[in-house]
Amino acid sequence: MGFRNKINTSFELTYSALGLAGYQGELVTSVSKKDSIVGWGQIKLPHPEGGTMLLNTLLKRVSIITTDSAYSMGAVIPDVILDGVGFTQGATIQYNYYQFYRENLFVPVLNILFLNNNYETPTQYTYNQDTAGLKDLTPATQIYEGNNQMHLSIYPNPTTGSTINIEFYSASPQAYTIEISDIFGSLIKTANTGIISGLSNISVDVENISGGTYFYTIPENDTGVKFSGKFVRM
Repeated sequence: MGFRNKINTSFELTYSALGLAGYQGELVTSVSKKDSIVGWGQIKLPHPEGGTMLLNTLLKRVSIITTDSAYSMGAVIPDVILDGVGFTQGATIQYNYYQFYRENLFVPVLNILFLNNNYETPTQYTYNQDTAGLKDLTPATQIYEGNNQMHLSIYPNPTTGSTINIEFYSASPQAYTIEISDIFGSLIKTANTGIISGLSNISVDVENISGGTYFYTIPENDTGVKFSGKFVRM
């Protein structure tokens, strides 16, 4: 299922190097969206009142592509003008999401953003704890039976303390290296877990990390897949 839409925004441009003042233009953003249903399954999420819970959810894959074009009086604005203001004609951005829905609800309980085409490296998680009925669910006691994938959760997030806790499940005994990077991709810190197996909770020292948004990455040694998420240091 998909749709297309256009968003028109008028603007006025002043570019002294070319002698332009009050140059009238229009930004046209074309939006293309495609949805596909992956299927039903279970995910583990933090319970709003502590602990964790298993949810039966429908997984939907969403791809959104936006393309920006600039016009003046119905004609394409020349690149010599747009280059001066840092705009690229036909600039395209693709947003890919995994969205998890509970039955009979229209707001996803979990939204995962990927800024690539392969849905492999998440860049942002949005967990909607206000979704109706979450507080009525019982925290999970048995999880991940027969599961061969790593599952991540991080708390507290945001954090004001000296440590963050990363909880994940490893199906086989192995050692992991947790990498923490800033929003520019620079590696800030690494932490080694030692050999672990099953459900584990790893505390990572962030006392000497300044306030801001950071990403953590954990490579899975058996498959080479990297699992990642985001946290905020207050």
